[in-house]
Amino acid sequence: MLEQRVQGLEAMNNTLAKLIQQTVGFTACLSSPSAVNIGYQQPIKFNHVITNDGNGFDPRHGTFRAPVSGLYHFSMTIYSVKSHPIRIQMVKDGTELIRTYEGGSDYLSSTTDVNVRLSAGQTVWCRNSQTANALINFGGYSCFSGHQISS
Repeated sequence: MLEQRVQGLEAMNNTLAKLIQQTVGFTACLSSPSAVNIGYQQPIKFNHVITNDGNGFDPRHGTFRAPVSGLYHFSMTIYSVKSHPIRIQMVKDGTELIRTYEGGSDYLSSTTDVNVRLSAGQTVWCRNSQTANALINFGGYSCFSGHQISS
């Protein structure tokens, strides 16, 4: 009986060790030959994935879906095109978390960060929040990243 308990504890320890080792984090950037035109409330499809531990980021849709519940940190850097103002929101399941604005008088970038608690399956993405189409600079200057801080 004692041997069965020891085996059970070892199995639980192995499962716990795997959970602790699982990391969730991603970084993706816009990588295209020219500026990207984004329609009103259209998600930004950050297509160049640098890191995607935990496979939570989907570059086809530009969305992060939390593979596990926890506290997450997200960051977005948006680089504007000269003479094209831009307003971008980061949203959780379609509800605004934070936003950024660039006046477009020159080539400018802005970065904003947020910590947010997510349940497994909830999504976070960045989208154009101005009423007109927006031009976002290319070449890896505009990026979206996030990682789990704690469970």
